[in-house]
Amino acid sequence: FLNPTKQLHVALITLKLDEASKSNNIDDLDAYVGLVTYKVNDKNTLGLNYTYIHNADTDTQLSNIGLHANGNVSGLGYKGELDIQLGSNGSPSMDYKGYGIMMGLNYNVNPINIRGSFAYGSGDDDTDDNIEDFQTFLGADQRYTLVYEYRVATTAGATQTGISNTTYYNLGLDYAPTKDLSTSLDGYILRASKTANGVSKNAGWEVDAKVVYKVAKNLKYQVDAGYLHSGAFYNDVLSPVDNKNATVLRHILTLSF
Repeated sequence: FLNPTKQLHVALITLKLDEASKSNNIDDLDAYVGLVTYKVNDKNTLGLNYTYIHNADTDTQLSNIGLHANGNVSGLGYKGELDIQLGSNGSPSMDYKGYGIMMGLNYNVNPINIRGSFAYGSGDDDTDDNIEDFQTFLGADQRYTLVYEYRVATTAGATQTGISNTTYYNLGLDYAPTKDLSTSLDGYILRASKTANGVSKNAGWEVDAKVVYKVAKNLKYQVDAGYLHSGAFYNDVLSPVDNKNATVLRHILTLSF
């Protein structure tokens, strides 16, 4: 990486997303990233990134072009990102045509921070040979919801798929009653971006709560609770039809050094 000016940051990055075999690298999933961020002023930043993902064994060649911005204008915080995916996979070749959008606003009325966000990841209706699902390569970290994304099969058909074939509507509050204690409450409406004929897009709604207590300077204790009320989507795609509502309680002790 280099910083030609105080405002401009440029970086080249390589990532090993998956190592299927240690004996060779033709079945590995590798990523090559170029990124540029520009600090417009002390409160506002713009960025552009390009990622090329390659797997020789499956003939995967996926490109992701991303634009993002974040900052604060007159006390109103904002963030946004647009990702467009191109490339091909397999033989016969199938073209990638996915995209993702994220937008968020927040306003701080001390000691309460009010947040709202929207995220959309494209889905595939399986009517052609294109791959229209927004492709994600994620670990087991929480990014949006605690239950839907982190612990159950999403509308993309697996766990930890991020916004792939998912539309999020979110409203949240942060409250810090003391310097050592912070809390948050989030509500989500969840929908599938694309479904087959006769399958509902209603994936349900979720409520998440979090409490973080600073035990010491470098020690934090966190408790998370989440409840997912499943929608008609799960009744349409799962059999036998049961109550698919789910509750998660998680606690984390973090030591930083």
